[in-house]
Amino acid sequence: YYRWAPFAWLNNKVLMYVGLLSYSLYLLHLAVIIGVTRALPSMYPVVRGGLAFAISLSLAWLIYLTIERPCARLRKRLSD
Repeated sequence: YYRWAPFAWLNNKVLMYVGLLSYSLYLLHLAVIIGVTRALPSMYPVVRGGLAFAISLSLAWLIYLTIERPCARLRKRLSD
């Protein structure tokens, strides 16, 4: 029911992009949050959270570009 009103907003391009990166984000987010908290303990928690989110998105995007996409191409080539 992707066109049904309660779910239609999930088709937003930004949310679809985050969904594309979701597994990498899942793997990275806790380590990034801990790292940012240890590196910047006196910063406001909201700012630390935003910084951790930005770093996590950036790292997930790099993982997508360097690992996931090449592996997807290889999987497609091997399955043909």
